[in-house]
Amino acid sequence: TLEHEETRSCLPRSAEELRSLAERIVTSPAETALAGSFWKRVVWQIAYQFLNLVSKPVFSGYVPHRPYHPLVEAMGWLKRFAIKFWRLRKYQSNFADAVSRPGSFFLYVLQLDCDFQIRSYSPHPSNRKTIEVVIASFARSAAPTDRLVVKIHPLDNGIKNHERLVSETAANHGISDRVVFI
Repeated sequence: TLEHEETRSCLPRSAEELRSLAERIVTSPAETALAGSFWKRVVWQIAYQFLNLVSKPVFSGYVPHRPYHPLVEAMGWLKRFAIKFWRLRKYQSNFADAVSRPGSFFLYVLQLDCDFQIRSYSPHPSNRKTIEVVIASFARSAAPTDRLVVKIHPLDNGIKNHERLVSETAANHGISDRVVFI
């Protein structure tokens, strides 16, 4: 990811540097609402998909970065939006439980399968393989009191059921009670 004035991340390169920075944090920052609007994003997405559709005869070689047909994407978003509030409460409860128990927790944030970082730089073609690798490593290496918190990408449209994939993978490795999906 390109960051301000650099072509590589300016985050610490080692665990020691990161711990040193963390020790200097006095208090947690106040939560700040993100700018932007879900509905504005919906309008821009509809406009984008409409223009793709009507300009297809002129730009027949254009291949969009999203792997699914726009109607499939829309159905995924409708499903995700329909169950959003039920899931929100569930995920908040899952997270509160994970961080309140003894031991450490590790946060694993999923990317979008169509994200440029995944498509161009990852040794794995999708989240499916990466989830397997991360959970297998966690099962082998983490302390028995540690938990893995897996966070869905906020722009994931819900076409792929990552929650079920994480749950099944954790069960296959015998650590269902230590893996939390939010």
